[in-house]
This record gives sequence, structure tokens and C-alpha cells, in this order.
Amino acid sequence: MRKETGLTYVLQWLATSFPEAGEVVFSNSYIKKISGGISNESYRVVTGDYDWVIRLRKCNKASYLLDIEIEIKLLKSAAEADLVPVVIKGDSVAGILVTQYLKGSKPWTQNLARQHRNITRIANRLREFHQIDMNLEIYRPLGVSQSYIDEAGSLCERDRAWSEELITHAKNYEQCYRPKVVCHNDLVAENILDDGTLRFIDLEYAVVADPILDLASLVAMNDFEGDQVSYLLYNYYGGEPPCSAQSFFNIVRMTRLLSYFWCLSRMQEAEDSSPFKLFAAEMAAMLR
Repeated sequence: MRKETGLTYVLQWLATSFPEAGEVVFSNSYIKKISGGISNESYRVVTGDYDWVIRLRKCNKASYLLDIEIEIKLLKSAAEADLVPVVIKGDSVAGILVTQYLKGSKPWTQNLARQHRNITRIANRLREFHQIDMNLEIYRPLGVSQSYIDEAGSLCERDRAWSEELITHAKNYEQCYRPKVVCHNDLVAENILDDGTLRFIDLEYAVVADPILDLASLVAMNDFEGDQVSYLLYNYYGGEPPCSAQSFFNIVRMTRLLSYFWCLSRMQEAEDSSPFKLFAAEMAAMLR
């Protein structure tokens, strides 16, 4: 168990892991907390020749996360195509990942993700991402869904109905789609950086799945509307998609339901549950 948390823990780890820079890290570095999502903390650390992003997992034993050593291998493979920031170092036990800070890059917003020009760009980058050759866990939404539902605690009538719907969609997905490519599997806008080139961050939920999973994730997490959905599918597939509009909508719905029950499950163990409650409310609004 960690005796220290947050920035203190990160600085202690840096001093131990990079002893040649230990004193500099503690006394002369520029440190700024940056957005790390609701399940991680992230810091920009600038010292000497180093300009890094340090990502610290708040819960290093959460279900269905890649081990950091595996995530590093994936990042190195993706970096060959300039799809991600350069990875510096990681520590599975500490729950820390260090990557190069990309000066000039800014995370997308949902509004940026929905713009037609950017839909074309992200469709092209996802096709490149889906060329990564690496063995990862196969995406099995049925098991994930049941785990999140079980961990969510007591459910209200609406949530019980949603849990049954999620199980149905997960079963249908596993019957209809086969694992084909490496998928990011968490395409919230903040996980896409843009400095003229698009790059992905936070690959900790990556899996092997049908590429439609990432397209559904992008749509689900960024509230795409009808014409934006059609434009994304056309640009990714170069024509008509290999599934019906209803089938795709069901995967989008499954993704939102999974995110909702993920939030409920994380609330049970979080020291501060408010970020999870807020995100769950956003997902619930999309699900109604």
C-alpha cells in the first residue's frame, strides 16, 4: 500500500528511478498537474533536458487495465507510426507511466471531435492505429459487463433495466463480431492530442476487437449525431459500412452502458466519488 499519494509519491518515485536527476527533480523542476481523466492523475515535469508527462494510476488494481509493462510495449509499437507520444519508462508496481510531453499538442474537445474535417482525420488515424501488430487480450464485453454490474452495488429499477439491456447487447456483440485488430477502446476526446498530427494517449484499456468497437467508442463518448456518424463510417470504411445502422447503434449503446456501469463500480471504492458521479450523470443523459 502506498504511504504517500499524488505528487509526493510521484516525486519520490522519480528520484529513485532517475537518481542522476534526483536532486534536480525535487528542488528545481517545473511541475504542473494536468488533466488525467477521472481514474488517473497526471503531471507535467520539466527539469534539465527532461519534459515529461507522469501518469499515476489512482487504482492500480482496477479490472481490465493493461499491465503497464504491456502498455509500454504497445506504446513503443504505436510510436513507430508516430501514433502516440514517446514512452520513457514505466513501473507496474508503482502504477506510473512516463511519456514525452508533446509541446504544442492540445487535447480534443467533444466539439472538435464532431467537426467533419476532424472526423476525416481521426478516421485515417484509426485505420493506421488498427495496423498495429500485437497480441493483447481479446475483447469480451459480456464478462466485463457482468463484472461492472456486480461491482455496482444495489441498483434502482432503471439501472436494473439498463443492466439487462447491457447484457443483451454484449451477448449480441460476441455472437456477431470477431477480434481482428488492436483497438484503443477509450476514445474520449481528451485521449486524442492534436498539434497538426493526431496522437492517442491512455492506451490502458486497449484490446483486440473488431475495428467497429473504436468507431462506436468515438461516437458514444463524444455524442455524435446522425450525419456525423454516417460521415465517420464512410470515411473509415471508404464506402458503406459492413453493418446496419441499427447494429452500429446497438454497439454505441453498449459502449455507453458499459461506461455508465464502470462509473457505478468505481464509485464503490473511490476516495472521492464525485468525478465518477458526474461522468455517470453525463452517460445517463445520453442513455435516456
